Amino acid sequence: MEYIMSEISFMIIYILLFSPFYFIFRYLYINKNEYIKKEKNFLKHELMLYFLFCFIVCICVKTIIPDIEITQNGINFVFGFGSINIIPFKIIYDILTNIDNNMYLNQFTINLFLFIPIGIILPLIYKKYENIKSLIKFSIIFSVIIGVLKLLRPKVFSIDDVLLNLLGIITGYLIYLFIKKIFKENVYFSRINSKMDLIENQNKKLNENNKNSKKPYAFVTGASSGIGYDIAVELSNLGFNIIAISRKKDNLKKLEKNIKTKIIKYELDLKNLSVLEDTLNKIYDKYNIKVIVNCAGFGSFGNVKNIDYKKELDMIDVNIKAVYLITKLYLQKYDSKENYILNVSSTAAFGVGPYMSCYYATKSFVNMYTKSIMYEDIKTNISCLLPGPVDTNFNKNIGIKFSVKPMSSKYISKYAVRKMFYNKKVIIPGIKNKILVFLLRFISTDIIGNINKIIQQKKNDN
Repeated sequence: MEYIMSEISFMIIYILLFSPFYFIFRYLYINKNEYIKKEKNFLKHELMLYFLFCFIVCICVKTIIPDIEITQNGINFVFGFGSINIIPFKIIYDILTNIDNNMYLNQFTINLFLFIPIGIILPLIYKKYENIKSLIKFSIIFSVIIGVLKLLRPKVFSIDDVLLNLLGIITGYLIYLFIKKIFKENVYFSRINSKMDLIENQNKKLNENNKNSKKPYAFVTGASSGIGYDIAVELSNLGFNIIAISRKKDNLKKLEKNIKTKIIKYELDLKNLSVLEDTLNKIYDKYNIKVIVNCAGFGSFGNVKNIDYKKELDMIDVNIKAVYLITKLYLQKYDSKENYILNVSSTAAFGVGPYMSCYYATKSFVNMYTKSIMYEDIKTNISCLLPGPVDTNFNKNIGIKFSVKPMSSKYISKYAVRKMFYNKKVIIPGIKNKILVFLLRFISTDIIGNINKIIQQKKNDN
C-alpha cells in the first residue's frame, strides 16, 4: 500500500506539471473549432476529457518517463536499453512462485487498474469506441507503443503488459455497458456531436424547410464514377442534395439509385467552356450550394510525339480550365466561412511524369492554384485532395495498369469528405502516400524523372 501511495503522489506531481500545456492546447483547439463551444455538453465533455488526459499521464509516468536521480552534481535522467519478454502470463507465474511477490503484485495491479478508467471514459465521450473492436485496437496499439518506448527507460517490454492493459480496458468497457444499461441515454451526458453530426443535423432541418433557396446542395463534377461518385454518395449521406455533373445523364443512373437525398442531373461537357460558364451562372443563382467538388478529369499515356494534341488540349480544358472557372465563379458568388471547395489533384502533382506529361502538369496546376488561393483574403474553406493510385476506371481508360495496389475509391472519398469538413487544407490519404510526398521534397527532379520513366514503362508492359 505504501508503494502504491508513493506512486500516486509521484503521478499527481506530473499531472500538475503537464496540465498547463494541456489547457493551452485545448484552448487553441476549441478556438479553431468553435462549434464545440455551442454544444450543451461542452463543459462535461471537457471535464471527462481532462480525466482521460490525467490517466494517460499516469500511464506515461509509470512507463516511458525516465527515472530521475538527484545527486550533488544535479538532476540526472536515467536512460538505457531494457529487455523484452515474449512469454505470456510470466508475471502471474512470478507472483505465484516468489515468496517476496509484492513487486510483481504491484506491477500487476498498476498495469490492470490504470487502463480500467480508459475503457470507461473512451466510449462515454467518443462514439467510435462504443465498438469493442475499435477499443481493443486502440488498447493494443497504445500498449505496444508504450512498451517500445519503455525500452529506453530502461525497463522490460513484456507481452504481459499488453495483455493486462487489454484486460483493464475490457473490464472498463464492461463497467461502461453496466452504466449504460442503468442510465440508458443519459449515459452520454459528456458526449458532444462531431462536426459531421452537426452538418447532418443542420442539413436535415434545412431540407425540411419548404423554401428551395434554403436547402443545401453539393455540386460534384465527375459524379458518374470513381471518387466523384463516392463523394456524391457520402455527401448525400450527410444530408446534402446533389447536383451531379456528367458528360451523359445516362451515366448517372447508378448514382441516382444510391442517393438518399434529392439529385439534379446535368449533362455537361466541361471542355465546352462557354456552355459551362452559362450553366454555372444559372446553377449558382438557383440553388443554395454549400459544397463544390471538382473531381472530373482524365489522363493520357504515351510518348509526347505520338499523343494527339487535340486530346491533350481537351485535357487542359477539363483538368485545368473547368476547375479554375467553377472555383472562380463560385467564390465570386458564395464566399462564406460556411462553404467548402474540394479540388481533386493527385500525388502526381509533386513529381515529373514521363509518358503522362500533360496529365502530371494539369494536376500540378490544380495543386498549386488551390494552395495559393487558400492564403488569399477569402472566407470559403478550401481543400486540395491528393490521392495516389485509386481503384477506378482511370487506368483502363488510358490502357495501362498500376504497378502498386490501388486504394479504394470509397475509402478515399470518406476520408476526403471528413478532412474537408474539418478544414484540412491538404488531404493526402494513406500513410504510403504521405511518406512519398514527404520524401519527394528532398529528391532531385532528375532522379524522380528517371525513376518514373522506369515505372511508367512497366505500366505499359503490364
